[in-house]
Amino acid sequence: MVDDGADLEALVRKEIKEKRGIGGYGRPIVSTDERIAPIMKVVREQGLEGGPYLKLAFEVERILLQGRWRWHMNSVGLTAALCADFGMSPREYNLGAVPVFLAGMPPCYLDAAEKPEGTLFPLPCSVLSYEGVARRQWRAAKPVVPTDESNI
Repeated sequence: MVDDGADLEALVRKEIKEKRGIGGYGRPIVSTDERIAPIMKVVREQGLEGGPYLKLAFEVERILLQGRWRWHMNSVGLTAALCADFGMSPREYNLGAVPVFLAGMPPCYLDAAEKPEGTLFPLPCSVLSYEGVARRQWRAAKPVVPTDESNI
């Protein structure tokens, strides 16, 4: 599309309007992705920084940062661009990305399993400032008792 003269900024705006986001850009907790710098260091060391999809990915980031969205590229956007420059199809990228994503889950599970129940982040709950709904009391559900054998 862009190679055919389409306006990249218009494409970005259309994608956000239709999908409320752009895969590979933005992060839910912190705005920047700490993985970008070390990945780009290796990319530069290997002389891979000149690919057309990588350039396009950074151009999309520039549009998002200059616009009202203020979204940085995340590691998914960067690795997808690099893999596209290597000639991988979207399907090949996704099939390769799934085990990489899943590989991070067992260490997180093991770390969480060693923590007290009710914790999630490596911060004590006492340092969080929660201003949402107050703690609620949960009632035990009443057991369902069949009235006759036809319900069993």
